[in-house]
Amino acid sequence: MLKIFTSALLLLISVTCLTAETFSDSTSINYGRLSFSVGATAASAAGSFYVMKNAWWQEKSQSFHFDDGTDLKYAKNLDKFGHFFGGYVSQDLLYRSLLWSNVRKNYATAYSVGMSVFVQLMIDMKDAYAPQWGFSPWDVGAGAAGALYKAAQNHYPALEDYKFKITYYSRENKYYAQHDWALENAIENYPSQTYWLTAPLDNFLPESFSGHVPDWLGLAAGLSITDKVSEDKTGDYEVFISLDIDFEKFVLPWSKPWLNTAAHYMNFIKIPAPALKFYPGFKGYAVYF
Repeated sequence: MLKIFTSALLLLISVTCLTAETFSDSTSINYGRLSFSVGATAASAAGSFYVMKNAWWQEKSQSFHFDDGTDLKYAKNLDKFGHFFGGYVSQDLLYRSLLWSNVRKNYATAYSVGMSVFVQLMIDMKDAYAPQWGFSPWDVGAGAAGALYKAAQNHYPALEDYKFKITYYSRENKYYAQHDWALENAIENYPSQTYWLTAPLDNFLPESFSGHVPDWLGLAAGLSITDKVSEDKTGDYEVFISLDIDFEKFVLPWSKPWLNTAAHYMNFIKIPAPALKFYPGFKGYAVYF
């Protein structure tokens, strides 16, 4: 989840320059834009590392060490989905920033994946000095996988239909609300987070129905954990099916640069919609946040 926080910082810094229609066809790199993009990335990574390291482990710091396996039990590994999603979002931001700087597509892909993994590496260094945890290759690997998947989407159109999204709706949870820092409570409140894999609804319908549903209407599979997941690692996953909207397709009839950019970033968030929970138990929601 911290990786998502960092990605949000990158977005706030660079969103004004990421309109796809402003990408130049020139092959000459714009070093002013490139310096801005790289500087924003470095500042966000360094700032996030400094703030979180001092806020979380300032009084309990130990020497560098690897995780002893505790991390693979924490929050039933839903945090790995957070790292994956963070890599997914940050690669997109960095990639589009590099294209805006007139960096060639293949180089932009390689550099954006590398920088995204580096940001993840820097953030996970905080755990390397934590008494309860340790450096987790699994966290870094999950973030790298998210960055690589997003990069693959940019090069293989068949993958573009299958998007990852998040919803966040705060629910009380005593175990995940023990921290002194309010932002840390939000970041660590995994029962409030649901991660979704979405695809066009038309992909799942018989050919006879093809063309009878809007191309922007999607189907989403979601994963979360219950409020009862606690320090003793008990509790359950929650599995959902819900409807979704592809905003980039939805705004096509009114295509404008600013609207297309807004739709692109809105597509990282799944809108509240009717949903069915299949595990644990079965339950319907008129609107699931």
